[in-house]
Amino acid sequence: MDSLGNVNETWVNKTARTAPLSELLTFTISLKSGWNLISIPLNLTTWILGDESAVGNPLNVTPTNCLSSIYRYNSTSKLFEKSDHISNWGWWPAAGPVKFIELEPGRGYWVMAQQDFILTFTGTAPSDRDVHMASGWNLIGWYSMNEAALGEESVVGDPLNVTTRNSLTSIYQFNSTSDLFEKFDHIADWGWWPAPGPVRFAEMEPGRGYRVNAKNDAFFCFL
Repeated sequence: MDSLGNVNETWVNKTARTAPLSELLTFTISLKSGWNLISIPLNLTTWILGDESAVGNPLNVTPTNCLSSIYRYNSTSKLFEKSDHISNWGWWPAAGPVKFIELEPGRGYWVMAQQDFILTFTGTAPSDRDVHMASGWNLIGWYSMNEAALGEESVVGDPLNVTTRNSLTSIYQFNSTSDLFEKFDHIADWGWWPAPGPVRFAEMEPGRGYRVNAKNDAFFCFL
């Protein structure tokens, strides 16, 4: 963090930071061409997707105009909802019964990029929030500036503070380099165990989105 309160971070440089709720921060991540599963780690200064000259741009990217679309998953309808990026204008919702015009904390989003890019978020430190998850698949985000380990909950705790307990069965992280998912399974009343594979993620990270499977409706609580 510099003297102005700016934070620069990639998914390689992992350093926990805290800040007053009123302090304006930036959070920067490096992402790959193609599909990326992201989330927002800050309370943004703007959450609206639209005409950037009027509402600002919650997804500040370098180089500009490198994102072509963003998708959110509606866990009630079991459908994806899309907004397209119009170069030098902003975001326009795709046709459909539900207009996707605003981002939300605690949600995960798929973005399609035409080239490698840097994504910068600007806002204040995240505050407490409960995120509803429907039974089945959900895309969630890590609404935090800090990493948190997955493992035996009696040792490392459970960063996925879910009500009702043991509602989640698995969590997936997308590796945009290999284009493969990496998985953790939940063992009831014990914790999280990595699935077999050449690459295993070990912690929840700011800026990443996650795909989770829930046995029943539940709430994901950020404290």
